[in-house]
Amino acid sequence: MSLEDRERWNQRYEEGSYSDRSHPSPVLGEWRELLPAQGDALDIACGLGRNARFLARENFNVIGVDVSDVALDRARKLAHRERLDIRYEWIDLDDGLPLQSQYDVVTIIRFLDRELLQEIHNVLKPGGFVAVEIHLLLDHPRPLAGPRSGRFRLKPGELSELLGTLQPVRQFEGVVVDPDGHEAAVARMLARKAPI
Repeated sequence: MSLEDRERWNQRYEEGSYSDRSHPSPVLGEWRELLPAQGDALDIACGLGRNARFLARENFNVIGVDVSDVALDRARKLAHRERLDIRYEWIDLDDGLPLQSQYDVVTIIRFLDRELLQEIHNVLKPGGFVAVEIHLLLDHPRPLAGPRSGRFRLKPGELSELLGTLQPVRQFEGVVVDPDGHEAAVARMLARKAPI
């Protein structure tokens, strides 16, 4: 991401964006029973850490990464308040994932980086899962939440193509109602790397 992107995200978090989202992404709640009981987890573009905190409460060792210093600072404070041991790291995802570990669970919620999605199998342990939810480009009669630009939305069927080396476990494309009452078009997938 450019310095301009980083500053834009920092400003959003300074202004209180997403501060009302303390609940985890519905995909984690709905798919929890399909994930391992515990293990190592990576929350990509973690923002304020709502999904990282959910995974930590569910007995995972969690690392959250984001480009926003402001978001990470607030995420650390929220985790500390709940007495959760989560490691947060600043990262520019345009440079890839330099982390040398592999994970049992990786989450990518409402963040689109097509190259990263194509390479996500590299950071999954054999048998590991990735849970993804990204805004979808969909013709709809009412305004939908999320980015206006189609550049930041997936085309129908595109998520399956990007995660092509992984085995889909659950998938959905369509309109959902977010907890704030706004409708959003999303592509969701839980996919698994083949066990050895």
